[in-house]
Amino acid sequence: MKDRLLSLLTHRRLPWILALLGVVLCSPSLWMGIYIDDYLHQLKLQAHPLFNALGHPSMELFRFFPGGEGNQALFEAGIMPWWSHPDIRIAFWRPLSSATHLLDHTLWPDNFLPAHLHSLAWYAVAILVVTTLYRKLIPTSAAAGLAAWMFAIEDSHAMATAWLANRNALLPLIFGAFALMAHIRWQQEHKHRFLAVAILAFILALSGGEAALGALAYIVAWQLTLADRRGTARLTPLIPYALIVLVWRILYNHLGYGAYGSGPYIDPANEPIAFLAGLAQRGPLLLASLFTQAPIDPWIFIPPSAQWVLVFLGCGVVAILVRLFLPLLENSALARFFGLGMLLSMVPVCASFPMDRLCIQMGIGAFGLIALLAQHRGFLHAEPASTEEPSAFHRRGIKGLLLVHAVMAALLLPGRVMSAGSFFEVAEQPSKSITKSPELAEQTLIWINSMDLLLGYMVAERAYKKETVPKRVGLLCSMFAENHVTRVDEDTLEIRPVGGFLASYTDRMSRSDKLGFTQGQRIPTPDFEVEVTEVLENGRPKAARFHFNKPLEDPSYHWVATGPQGAEPFQPPAMGETTVLPPISPLFAMRQ
Repeated sequence: MKDRLLSLLTHRRLPWILALLGVVLCSPSLWMGIYIDDYLHQLKLQAHPLFNALGHPSMELFRFFPGGEGNQALFEAGIMPWWSHPDIRIAFWRPLSSATHLLDHTLWPDNFLPAHLHSLAWYAVAILVVTTLYRKLIPTSAAAGLAAWMFAIEDSHAMATAWLANRNALLPLIFGAFALMAHIRWQQEHKHRFLAVAILAFILALSGGEAALGALAYIVAWQLTLADRRGTARLTPLIPYALIVLVWRILYNHLGYGAYGSGPYIDPANEPIAFLAGLAQRGPLLLASLFTQAPIDPWIFIPPSAQWVLVFLGCGVVAILVRLFLPLLENSALARFFGLGMLLSMVPVCASFPMDRLCIQMGIGAFGLIALLAQHRGFLHAEPASTEEPSAFHRRGIKGLLLVHAVMAALLLPGRVMSAGSFFEVAEQPSKSITKSPELAEQTLIWINSMDLLLGYMVAERAYKKETVPKRVGLLCSMFAENHVTRVDEDTLEIRPVGGFLASYTDRMSRSDKLGFTQGQRIPTPDFEVEVTEVLENGRPKAARFHFNKPLEDPSYHWVATGPQGAEPFQPPAMGETTVLPPISPLFAMRQ
């Protein structure tokens, strides 16, 4: 059996075999349709006035909150909740990825099976390129084949194929791997045409998405660990890439892209201290998830105290990994390359909140390390590369990693692809349960407790499907907290969330908790004015009053509240009375 496996891993057509295997395992995505950001993309491609006000759709697909005056239309429509920072910006420049969606829309508008085939084709190319990269880097063909096998069936890649909007993860990976291979040829053969290829490939990777900085991480790691240079001369070949990144970042800022004012998204250039703090928190989670296959997507939805428990557990996993890989790292420069590349590629993705799908660049280094460790300890050949007898800890550790990444991942990947749709459907359920009656088009939907992300997605989905869209939307508080809603007078409500507003990490998407409010501050919206009556020490509102333009029972308002089964009709309380809205789950109850 072992001989057959080794024969497969060393087969000359292994790249094509793995590409086919990866496509087959991800093929359930063909029937996924579109979700969440996909609706926004479709409306932008159709030049919808609300979602595409700033320019050509190819430049706008990944611009969610434009910042400054660009936010005004979204704020007036209620898609941005009242607590949003006026200058909130979440905008990403991904012209090449956007061009692929524009191509889909041009060739087959409203037919998403070909679009999913398009994504699967990119995944096949990614597997071909990464397998070629491993074969060029790892001298032992069996170890190179094992690393490629683990990459091809990695279950965290599900979202990149199942979710059309996440195709941007594949393009930087592909062109980044090309850049790395061309860079190595340039350094080994000293032919400048390979430098030209590397630069072109890196520019294409950057145009695919910010994840290209992860590809640059491996070029840096190669120079520091494997380059045939000494001292500062190791860094000289990195100058062209540094200049490209500098020009790219200047253009990035000039065109209004980047992140500001958001809790989950941190722009390293604008908030370096906050980014370093986020790196310390998010890095261990990503590493632990990558090596153990433990899903971390729910992390954003759990209370801060539980988040820190997971960070602590992640640090424990990292400590075990250090002990497991340290002997290999001490003896192998190639292992140090994979390890350093993995860690450096982790840095840029920590600008976002932890998600499994962010590990795709890190996986190149992780699977290279695992394959080298298996080879080092004799799991791929009769004779181990090391003469030292492996301890029980190392034997069990290697067996565990191979079981998880070389066997279980192949079983998990199709399930993760199919469950991606279920995850999105659960997220969309509250908005789907809101009435689609034609009268809603002339009303403001007052959603007492929900999540800011659901507002834009609900409007985008309904607009795309030509269903009834509310005239405006007004979100008052979070559904993740216990909210005490008191009627002050005929047109005023006071809300006191347990733990204050912005207690949940998810509610900080449109405003970081570091950008606080002041007591007495007033925020006007088209249908009501918010008065912050009390604030906590960190500036988060403890209580707020909502002064509506009309009596609360006016028919121009349609009231709903999020309950266990989704959005339900809500009746404002009688004068002087209080209605308590529980969190949607005890897990999400926020305590001060």
